[in-house]
Amino acid sequence: DSPRRFPAQLGLFRFELTRGEIRVAQTLAEPLLRVAEADPDTQFAPVAHLALGATLFHSGDPVSAYAYLEKVPRCSDRSDHEALIAEFGEDLGVICLHYSAFVLHVLGFPDQALACAQEALALAESLSRPFTLAHELAISGLFYLFRRDFKSARKLAEGAINLVSKHGF
Repeated sequence: DSPRRFPAQLGLFRFELTRGEIRVAQTLAEPLLRVAEADPDTQFAPVAHLALGATLFHSGDPVSAYAYLEKVPRCSDRSDHEALIAEFGEDLGVICLHYSAFVLHVLGFPDQALACAQEALALAESLSRPFTLAHELAISGLFYLFRRDFKSARKLAEGAINLVSKHGF
């Protein structure tokens, strides 16, 4: 476990999580946290906490997932978001908020979940990053499906489709 290997380990984690290989993803997320804890001066800790929170959510442990997601700081300064995007390719605040929304929904806190989902979308809109916004529109659409709010889900999905078509990704 070395800080120089962190980006490669993170890439492998993302690959396996995207493939749905949750157990493999978890075995890759745990060393990320060890690296982050060994060097607290890096920005690795929020990434590692998000990785474990996402993995635990997908493996059916929302309580543990939320414990890790709560450790991801909410950046208040736009430059913090830009720095994280530049280093890790995505906005941790947006992703953490949408995972928190799903976790809170599963745990039976629909009002708090909705607030997180709305905050994630508002943050994505404020960043002026089309890919981040398109991704969040799609994820928000799924969240509204879970809430059985089909009208909102459709509106968000259409927004994602339009944005993706406009930017060609």
